[in-house]
Amino acid sequence: MAPERRNTFPLKFKAPKVDSLQELSTSLTTFKVMRFNVSYGRILPLFDVDVDMAALTALVQYYDPPLRCLTFQDFQLAQTIEEYERILNHYVKDHDPFVKLGEKIDPKEIAEALYLEEDEVTPYLKPRGEVKGFTRKFLENKARDLEKAENWEAFSAVLALLIYGIVLFPNEEDFVDLPVVGVFLAKTAVPTLLADVYYHLNVRHEKKKGIVLCCAPLLYIWLREHMPRQGEWIEILNNLKWSQKLASLTANAMFWYTHDWAVDSLIHHCGNFPNVPLIGSRGCINYNPELALRQHEYSMKKEPETGLLKEFIITDMGASDPSMLKRVKRAWSRIHRKGKEFGKRTLMVEEP
Repeated sequence: MAPERRNTFPLKFKAPKVDSLQELSTSLTTFKVMRFNVSYGRILPLFDVDVDMAALTALVQYYDPPLRCLTFQDFQLAQTIEEYERILNHYVKDHDPFVKLGEKIDPKEIAEALYLEEDEVTPYLKPRGEVKGFTRKFLENKARDLEKAENWEAFSAVLALLIYGIVLFPNEEDFVDLPVVGVFLAKTAVPTLLADVYYHLNVRHEKKKGIVLCCAPLLYIWLREHMPRQGEWIEILNNLKWSQKLASLTANAMFWYTHDWAVDSLIHHCGNFPNVPLIGSRGCINYNPELALRQHEYSMKKEPETGLLKEFIITDMGASDPSMLKRVKRAWSRIHRKGKEFGKRTLMVEEP
């Protein structure tokens, strides 16, 4: 099949400035890194990802807004919660990811999460535009003070919050806003990270230009995991630009799955919200990521005629329909998973 000629949009990604964060992280010993990973997931390795921005720029051209997936020649790819859980080694089942959604955040809660006193936090919550938050400078200076005092629990928490604001959710330049702090307090960023990607891809495709403000290192890791790893494709792709590589890919070339990626179960539904399978053109099932709720303004409702999910935008954080926001939050506290019910696992890509 000849590659289809595509209309390309001038979409870009912004690489986070992580030099100072890398410097701070070097003070953590191997044991302290292990404890950090247990508490906050494997977010430290994101520093070391040498992101090829040309790859991501080429990738997002294949985003298919109506289907919420990436549509290539003869197959589709969709990022899933389960994949992000595995990459970050942090699992939604252990936490309620949207516990702070739409709620006012008490500085006392922030101080407790950072293992600090309230008076060390409250005076430094400064406004930027319409949103309050912490400056990068304040958090980095606080981390250095904690490092000197050898207060490693608080140091790790402040470093993790910096990573959340600068790397995971780069909403503002050198600023960690309160919505990001809310995700940090929930103790798992996985669903919000996934929703963040889809939210920004939708917005940028609507505008047909702009910067995609999501976690570029995480998206790049996900892409590399699915690229061909053996056979004639390796030699072919090595001599091509990323735009040419992605245009040349077929379902048979892709690296779909390895036993190391196996999970015991998948999210089947949250409360009364079903997680509907999305069937690709080669019959590959990718579970629809739209249950992941955009921390600021993204959710879904059920379509009565089809039983599928249809998105809608909450532009006022539920002010016009607070009952829907409560339903979504309540649903995420009741995550139901299924495993063997789906049948025997297979690594084969089959026709529908």
